[in-house]
Order: sequence, then C-alpha cells, then structure tokens
Amino acid sequence: MILLKKIILKPLGLLVLFLSISPCYGMSNKAEGSEIIFYRVEGGYSPYRFAEILIARNGAVLVKYARNRSQKDSTAVFKLETNEIDALKALVSSVNFFDIASTDNVLVMDVGRSTLRVSLDGKQRELHYGDIPKVAPLTAFLWKLINQGRILNDFAETEEVYNVLSAVSGNTGPARILQPKIYREPLTVFISTSSNHQKLTWAVEALAWITTPGEWGRILSNALENSEESHKDLLLTVLSTPGLPLPDSHAKVIPAILLKEVNRKAKAWAKLSKTQLKVYNSVVYQLGYSRYQPSVPTLIKLMQDPYPDLNSYLEYTSSIRSALPQMERSVLDPLESLLTNKTDEIRASAADILGETLDRNPNYPPIITPEDMSYILNRLRTVIAPKLEAMYKSDPSERARNAAKRSLDRIARGWNK
Repeated sequence: MILLKKIILKPLGLLVLFLSISPCYGMSNKAEGSEIIFYRVEGGYSPYRFAEILIARNGAVLVKYARNRSQKDSTAVFKLETNEIDALKALVSSVNFFDIASTDNVLVMDVGRSTLRVSLDGKQRELHYGDIPKVAPLTAFLWKLINQGRILNDFAETEEVYNVLSAVSGNTGPARILQPKIYREPLTVFISTSSNHQKLTWAVEALAWITTPGEWGRILSNALENSEESHKDLLLTVLSTPGLPLPDSHAKVIPAILLKEVNRKAKAWAKLSKTQLKVYNSVVYQLGYSRYQPSVPTLIKLMQDPYPDLNSYLEYTSSIRSALPQMERSVLDPLESLLTNKTDEIRASAADILGETLDRNPNYPPIITPEDMSYILNRLRTVIAPKLEAMYKSDPSERARNAAKRSLDRIARGWNK
C-alpha cells in the first residue's frame, strides 16, 4: 500500500512547485497567474460536501474534494496533455462561456451552488450559479477529471481497484474519466504486490483495457518472474481462470505466458508440492481450454517424466491428459510415437488421449475446420487404428489393452457431434 501511494502521488512535487508560484491556488474570485479554469461545486444533494478542480496553463491539474463533513479534504494531482488542453479550450469556446447571459442561470435547489472561473485569450469571467444548461458540456469534461482524481485517491488509500476497472473498462458505457492510462503504473505495482485474489483479478482486467496486448503481456511476465512463489501462484491462478473477461486481443496473450511458467517448472514437475500442483494443474487446464498447440511438446515431455508409482503418475499428469485431447491435429504424431513406449501407463494414456481427440463437439468454439476434422479422423482410422488394434490384441498390459479398445470404439464412432 505504501509503495502504491508513492507511485500515485509522485507528481505532487511538480504541482507543489507550480502552486507555490501561482497565486490562483488561493481560490480567489479573480483569475490570476497561470490558471485557465477553476470549478467548484458544493451543497445540494451531491455525494460530495464539495468538489473542485484547478487547471493551469501548463496542464497541471489539482483536484480537491470531501465526501462529508467528517472527512478530511482529499487531493489528487496529474497533468493534461497538449491535445487535452486544446480540447478544453475548444469546449470553452463552444459553450460561448464569455457571452452567457446571467438570465441563463436556473435555480435548482438539489444541485447546490457552482463557481466556474475561466481565464483565456485575455478574457476573464467568473460565474456563481445553480444550473446553467449551456455550460454542461464543459462541466462534464471537468467532472471526468474530478472522478479521475477521486478514483486515483481511493485506489491509493483503500485499494478500491474495482472502481478503476469500472472507469477504464470498455464494457461500462460512456467514459467516466479522461485519462485511463494514468492508472497504468499504479496497477502495475498493485499486480506485483497484491495478495487479494479478487482485487488482483480486477487489476489484471483493468490493466488490459489501458495497455496494448504486448505491454500487458510484458507486465504480467515481469510480475511472475520477480514475484515470490506464493504471489506467483496467486497470479497464475488468476490468469488460469477460464473466461476471464478481457479484450480478445489480450486473452490471446495468456497461453504463452502460462506455457513459459510451465517450462520453468518442467524439470521439477514430479516434485511439485500438492499446493503447487493444484496451481499448475489449473495452468495446464487453461492451456487445453485455449487449444494452445505450442504447449504440446512440453506436455508430452511431462507425460514421460519418471514418477515413483502409478498413483503419482495419474495425479501429476491428470491435467496434462485432459489438455492434450484439445490440441487437435498437432497431438497425433507425438502420441502415436508413445504407443510403443516401454512404460505401460504411458502407452495406455497415449491410446486413451488419441481417441479422446474426437470427444469434443467440433462445432463448439473454437470450431475445428472441416479440413482439420477430415484430416484427424482419416489419420486416426487409416494410420493409428491399426496400431491400436495390435495393442489391443497383444500388449502385455491390461490397462493398455483396455485403453486401446476404448479408443478404437471412439474412432469407429467418429466425431462427437
């Protein structure tokens, strides 16, 4: 939490310097110094006791607010880009701020009182009003910045990461903030340190909405590489969640990240603790769920690792034997080569998995192309089935013979449509 606060409050020194030379921070009723806009709302039925924003010509932004009388004033600082300052100036012009008649002020009791001060192009004006509908586009822009500052503060103070997700997600309607990328660095820190599964999930999702797939993947890979085992296990569990609500472009990045972690553990797979095995089982299940065919060589190798006994083999390869049938044509050759393996259980597993490639409905996503369907079934029936027949008739292992029979039945049936 302390590190997160430091990251979020990092611009404060720059803004303090700006404020120290700018008399406008005194919130006087004159536009002075480097101020472009000052806006304050108080009273009415607002969830805030007051909320205000000061924007300087160099883009520095100060947001202050308090939710109720007992809460201390909160402050957030950040900076606008040149194009955002230009957009703000364009809004001032489009609402004809300097020409709005005082009769446009509508008294609405539940909205409280507002102060809006603008100093631009040699003109200065300050309005005190209840409601002026004509300035709504301008104040909506300012409220995005106020919301942005409040969410930033809440994230630093109480780890309210769900509010960040709601603000940046492309699934929550009109944008509530102006600068989604302002949360990139604090989210990165949070993902590297949080021990809360749900909040970590929200942070991973939120970061996806404000980064490119490449950036997102690098941040997650770095977090995994530099984390202690307990945090790495937690983050892997999050990334292995089926159907994680992410942009499609980012979801496609996950399997490569997961495979990298499986490869790191490959040499010690048979020595994983029960807790770690549970984590890495979920990782392998996700590789199968996503049909990530580059993982096949690693999974085939893990199937052949030496295990102390049959129960250990079945336990440590359970997820592998579930994932491999999902890999379509890429799994046929390596499994065929295992039909002559010297270990009974490996031969039996290979035989079972070959038949299980036909078990999933090819018309369900991800859909198997007609060409691949034809190739897989033809290969199983013309090349692999004769080898399974021979195994069924003469293999010394009863488990291998039974597995061969089950697969032959599946191959005779065809695709499970």
